[in-house]
Amino acid sequence: MTDEYYSGEPSGAFRRIVASILDTIFSLIIFVPVAMMFGSGDVSQEEMSVIEWLVWQVPFLLIYVLFEGSKMHSTPGKYLLGLRIVKTSDDVGIGYGRSCLRYIVLFILAVFLLPLIANLILMLTTAKKQCLHDMIMGTYVVKV
Repeated sequence: MTDEYYSGEPSGAFRRIVASILDTIFSLIIFVPVAMMFGSGDVSQEEMSVIEWLVWQVPFLLIYVLFEGSKMHSTPGKYLLGLRIVKTSDDVGIGYGRSCLRYIVLFILAVFLLPLIANLILMLTTAKKQCLHDMIMGTYVVKV
């Protein structure tokens, strides 16, 4: 489950950004064929763009939840860079439920509230190098 304890220093912004880029590449490689199947039909251009946009969110949600909630406690990009996501309360993995909520909070903040530059500033200025979604969900990213 999520009982593995990780002690390590909080990850810096550079590693987290590189991990996000790797996760995006991983998602695109896996999901482009599926998304291409939704690229035609009897839907108007406006509706298609909304549908395509929602379809593109699925691989990111799956990658975040399935990997962060697993014993890996990180996305593939974070894992490759030696990073794990832990709870601030006890430094153990976050599990599937918290992972799903963490992604939803991240998504809402990114779309509706918080530009990436503001999240970067928070990451550079907080003691545990947390973004706003980390603070809300009681998580942070550590180097192991």
